[in-house]
Amino acid sequence: MPEERTDAEPEEPLRAYAEFYPEIVRAGSLRHALQAAADRAGHARTIGLMPQPGRRHVVACARSGDRSSFLGSGGPSEADGPGDAVSVRWRRLRASAAAPPYASLYELVEAAFAEPRLRALSPRTSHDRLRFSRRATAPLRTDLPMVRATGNGRYRVRTCEGLLHHTTGTAETIALILDHLPGDDRPLST
Repeated sequence: MPEERTDAEPEEPLRAYAEFYPEIVRAGSLRHALQAAADRAGHARTIGLMPQPGRRHVVACARSGDRSSFLGSGGPSEADGPGDAVSVRWRRLRASAAAPPYASLYELVEAAFAEPRLRALSPRTSHDRLRFSRRATAPLRTDLPMVRATGNGRYRVRTCEGLLHHTTGTAETIALILDHLPGDDRPLST
């Protein structure tokens, strides 16, 4: 029999998330959970949450001295510096690809950035995959080739048609991506 609530007993707002995010519920908020994790790791950082204008997403901001790093979902914010959304995404990706977990994609990211047709598209990474989208903001498009690093300079390219190709080296991989871009691969306005 379900427990009845009275108006005097407000429901705990985080209770619904306890199964999936117990550490956040225990800490009382995302900010407190992130702060506890930063403290445990020995990082001298203060964690704060900043809403993005016009968005429901929240970006966790960790400040250390004069450097800031941003964690979370959402598009570019003012802290990313000047530029349109696509150039900001490329700037972020090139900086993050130099270190784990995306270091396996570093050479490929740099080669893709050097190619004007790919540089015009919005890049993103997930699970050792480099993807391109015609849009820099939601809804992201998934109708362009996707690349997965398999190690030792080898890649798997999934084309728009769903075909899987194995390549060796960035030059061969970029050439294959370009060959399989649809004729209407131009970015869409966001």
